[in-house]
Amino acid sequence: MAQPVTPVVLNAHVTPSAIDKVGHKQTFVLRITNNDQGLSLDQLEEVHTRKIHLLIVDGTLTDYHHVHPTPTKVAGTYQFSFIPQKNAYRVWIDITPKAHGKQTFLTVDLGDFEKTMAPLKTLSQEATVGGYAFRLNLKDPLRVGQPAMATVDVTDQAGKPVTTLQPVMGAFAHIVGFSEDLRTIAHIHPMGPEPETQQERGGPTLSFHLEPKKAGFLKLFVQTRIGNQDLFAPLGVNVSPESIAAPDQGHAPHEGHHHD
Repeated sequence: MAQPVTPVVLNAHVTPSAIDKVGHKQTFVLRITNNDQGLSLDQLEEVHTRKIHLLIVDGTLTDYHHVHPTPTKVAGTYQFSFIPQKNAYRVWIDITPKAHGKQTFLTVDLGDFEKTMAPLKTLSQEATVGGYAFRLNLKDPLRVGQPAMATVDVTDQAGKPVTTLQPVMGAFAHIVGFSEDLRTIAHIHPMGPEPETQQERGGPTLSFHLEPKKAGFLKLFVQTRIGNQDLFAPLGVNVSPESIAAPDQGHAPHEGHHHD
């Protein structure tokens, strides 16, 4: 007789749960459990050279950090540090447990995050960071539930295409998107061959696939590495609601809900 499969019940907790001082590096202890037992690195799949990605953003969607915790001697307990520029953050824990092999996001908050949720909905398909320009191009307007192709072109101060993108965690870019509800996230990577050695270079165009889950404002952070420096280009776009079939097609509107 087959043994019943134990369901995966994941939880996370962080201490301290508040920001001590803005502008100063702070270290936190993260506890991740499955059915109240510590979730060790051995129980996680490696995805883009890391087993745990922490995607940290404040309530205005302006200060973003991508960090990786280090394990302690206690299974399921990790440490991470960053320099907060705000008083509250939401930490998205991006993991893929071997128990089910699915990308999973857990969240923990630092400070009184719910009270600081006031996204700055700045629409911009261009950003300049570290002397490099990043331009987002959308083939079609973004719409909930519909796949869309997008590209980001990278140029230098002289307007010349940049072909010196370095590998960062097994890809030439990491694109993270936060919906304005601050409860919906996407962590995606450019299409095409990924770098197999640290000597490979990419650019000037990054192509990727978007399929928005929520209507409204979508903040994108495009992380690249140029000249051994990690750059985070902030971009902002609008996502239209799902299209509704015309009455003469005989179909009722369909509403879908997706939870990460």
